[in-house]
Amino acid sequence: MSWPAPSAILQQKGEAMAQSSMTLLLIEGRYTLTVEQRMALAPLGPRLITVAAASVTAQLVTLRPAVAILCAPARSALAMQVADLIHSARLPTRVMLITRRMLAADALRALRLGFHDLRTIHDTPTTIADAVREALVVAQAAQQDDTDVLLSLVSHELRSPLTTIRGYLELLRKYQGRLPAEKTLAYLDNSLLAMQEATALTDTLTNLMRIEEGQLATTHVPVRLATVVRDAVEQYIRCTDQHTVLSDIPEDLTVLAEPQSLIQIVRNLLSNAIKYSPEGGLIQIAAHAEGNQVALSVRDTGIGIAPEAMPRLFTRFARVHDQTRWPTIQGTGLGLYLCRHLVEALDGTISAQSTPGVGTTFTVHIPAAPARLPTRLSHRTHARSAS
Repeated sequence: MSWPAPSAILQQKGEAMAQSSMTLLLIEGRYTLTVEQRMALAPLGPRLITVAAASVTAQLVTLRPAVAILCAPARSALAMQVADLIHSARLPTRVMLITRRMLAADALRALRLGFHDLRTIHDTPTTIADAVREALVVAQAAQQDDTDVLLSLVSHELRSPLTTIRGYLELLRKYQGRLPAEKTLAYLDNSLLAMQEATALTDTLTNLMRIEEGQLATTHVPVRLATVVRDAVEQYIRCTDQHTVLSDIPEDLTVLAEPQSLIQIVRNLLSNAIKYSPEGGLIQIAAHAEGNQVALSVRDTGIGIAPEAMPRLFTRFARVHDQTRWPTIQGTGLGLYLCRHLVEALDGTISAQSTPGVGTTFTVHIPAAPARLPTRLSHRTHARSAS
């Protein structure tokens, strides 16, 4: 399988954002706009879509509009529904509330709901159009800021593995035929590890683009969890000689999942456990059935997470450790954000418990599938040096 280059991913992401910035969603509740007001909005975006209150949930999640115009009272159930959905689904949508009168209580209510502007149905078409145009400009600028941050992260994170690969290949070419076999093999192994790191970053960016477009794979099939965990352990222990990884997974434990998504979830959590245990230690992976679900946990004995940082743990670009104390811990801040979306796409949940200085445990619950094999695997692997 060939993977898109990071530059291609960023280009596609930028195009997706540009398309999203052209999307206006007009939600008609108790109030409706006049013909003149609608005509004034038409030039602002070819994707002006009108929806009724009954279909607002599906349309908001599917379209992820840059701006939504909500025609409803500030204290209506519809206003609360829209606010809750944008918050829970973390939509990048700016909401303009259009109500009947401009009251101080309505303005305060709109602010508390997280809406960005308040207008009335009596405003002129030009006033409403100008307000929507300003909201679009702000939304597009915010999206561009995210693209700039992502571009910076890609440039920084890819530099290290690509430099490593280039260095080892240059050594192999320069000393071709003169290096001991064991040193040649070590150079090749280290190059493969660096390539693995670069590929993991590319996978993260690819899935991030799919998240933004709501295009994560949704085909769920039975997957043997022990196999996925075993492969991830064997892959990542080559990256460290300081950690011991123990896994205890029932061999007959199967889950309903999209295979590649499940693989990336396990790899991300294991990679995260290694990264945030910079002084080494024990990492334990376990799973068991809980009714119609399977609980998978990854526990480390690393630096832990401060309580005040926990609410940001699964957000985009989150770096929750003390970077002055642990400056060598690098990353994009996208791994757990991606994990959350991948798990939710599998109809599952992810949570974390942590004690600073003691360690962190991540727990994933995903739907179970009928198991077929009667045996149980207790798989223990001790890390060895990659060089």
